[in-house]
Parts: sequence; structure tokens; C-alpha cells
Amino acid sequence: MKTRRARAEEVRERLSQGADFASVAREYSDDSGSALNGGELGWVRPGQTVPAFEEAMRDLSVNQISQPVRSQFGYHVIEVEERRRQNVTQESQREQVRQAIFQRRANEELETWQQEIRSKAFVDIRL
Repeated sequence: MKTRRARAEEVRERLSQGADFASVAREYSDDSGSALNGGELGWVRPGQTVPAFEEAMRDLSVNQISQPVRSQFGYHVIEVEERRRQNVTQESQREQVRQAIFQRRANEELETWQQEIRSKAFVDIRL
């Protein structure tokens, strides 16, 4: 059985010989979510991926394929298809709004929970 690194190197070799990225991703990827989409992650903003992945992605030119990149999730072979300076798609804007609403609600729930815990707390100070 091949190691994960050896599999990633085999993927890289097949891609460098002109194999279709989506087909190879469907065949080799352990990430069931992205494998079904042919390895497509969509637009990725800074901070959305783990540091090792992001650093490798940042260093690639458009249409360049990375060497195998190791992260805590395993090995990755990355291809940057396109870059843009600002993500202005409606889906991105919706996601930003969703995150802001989620964060606000989480903060409100945390505050409510903290107040509830404090109101039930009994403190006996003995000097």
C-alpha cells in the first residue's frame, strides 16, 4: 500500500503529464466533499484554509500545479485557476452577512448564559 505522500506525488506526476485535474481528484482524493466536485474549492479568501495550504496556494502562479503540500489534514496538490483581489460575488457577500449574524447571536447567547450562571452563583467571602 502506498503512503499518502507517494499517492500525492503520483497525482502530481499525472497532472504534470496533462491529466485532467477533476478526474484525478475524483479518483484519488480522500476529501469526499471536494472529490465529488473534481477537487474544486471555489473562491478561497485569505484565512479560510490552514496555513500550510494557504502559503503554498499564495506562492503558485495561475495554472501552476503545486508539489505535494502537507497539512494536518494530509497531503494536497493544488492548482490555482484564477486570482482576484476582491471577492464581490453575491454568495461571498451572503456568507459574510451569515458570519456576522452568527457571531452576533453567539455573543448574545454567551452573554445570556454568563448572566444566568452569575445569578445562580453563590459566593461566600470569609475574612
